[in-house]
Amino acid sequence: MDVSLIFGIIFTLIVIGLLLVFGGEQIANILGFGGQAQVLKTMDNLKNKVDDIYRLGEGSSEQFTLSFPKEYRLCFFNSSNPADRFYSDKSMTWDPDSTVKYVINASRFNVWYHRGEDDAAGSGKSIPYLEMPTENNFCATGGKKVYIVKRYDWVEVEPF
Repeated sequence: MDVSLIFGIIFTLIVIGLLLVFGGEQIANILGFGGQAQVLKTMDNLKNKVDDIYRLGEGSSEQFTLSFPKEYRLCFFNSSNPADRFYSDKSMTWDPDSTVKYVINASRFNVWYHRGEDDAAGSGKSIPYLEMPTENNFCATGGKKVYIVKRYDWVEVEPF
């Protein structure tokens, strides 16, 4: 066996090892953007579905699957009163800190997404026609299903 081939293989393994050790965080960040993109795509699909349901008759409803990674949470709340709401299922609990409440009130968001437990690191969006009664504020993780229901003059999202 040629000595240069052995050195080439050893050098390649060292370079791959260094990339994994020192570039692991960057690789994780790149992969994390894929999850965020899936959440944003789901929110666009949700906006379109809410618009479709809004144009139907009162009481119309449809199931919607939140298709993004489970480490993300998508929260639905009343934009004028994003009060805390606690559930026995902790993943459904909506408990924003004062900074998030301020951002919501200033921007009139009615949907907020974040990764993990740190809701302050998330971002919001306003979906037209979507109104949530304060007593129904909730969050859902990726893979869960929700109901989109037409009420009088608005559309509401309910947990499945």
